[in-house]
Amino acid sequence: IEKHINYFKKNNPFYGDMLESFDTRIDPSVGTAGVSYDESIDNIVLFINPGFFNSLNFKEQIAVLIHEIQHITNYHIVRGKGKDHEVYNMGSDMAINQYIKNLPQGVLYPPKELKKNESAEYYYNKLNKNRKKKKGFFKSLKDKYQKDSKKGNHERWNNGNSEKAGDNIKKKIDETYSNGKITKNEKKKFDKTYKDYKKEKSK
Repeated sequence: IEKHINYFKKNNPFYGDMLESFDTRIDPSVGTAGVSYDESIDNIVLFINPGFFNSLNFKEQIAVLIHEIQHITNYHIVRGKGKDHEVYNMGSDMAINQYIKNLPQGVLYPPKELKKNESAEYYYNKLNKNRKKKKGFFKSLKDKYQKDSKKGNHERWNNGNSEKAGDNIKKKIDETYSNGKITKNEKKKFDKTYKDYKKEKSK
């Protein structure tokens, strides 16, 4: 992971700082890669399956790490609380994958029936509605999600205190801003995402 951190520090210092601050754990029991929050150490944990990760080329590895970092910066690990876990995972993947280049083949993107550039909640609600009809695009997406070994692992999102996790994420973003790693406009976008998460949580 050290070479990936160095790559980000040269090309995207914000991602470099975020990745360096995570507690990275090499864990073959995780299918691919994933992120969670460990309350005992009050930190974000990045899990990596070495077999999966080493099977990718460097560009794909970078893309997978961006994918995991964006789940954190979009507060997906806490915004999914109280929702159907699998469906929210699918929706959150579609929300971010459309912005990331060089992802491994087989990852989820919004189907033609849905709008692009929408939030995880938008895709979650649309997927849920289609699922209840028991027909349409949901079944094919779910089959793809369950069979695809490169989809990422989000089963650990349910662990830990969501309030502390959200505060931990905000603290990391605030620190990168104070260190000059993101612009004021970028910080405003992150702050808006945090406010949206808090509103969602209060509901």
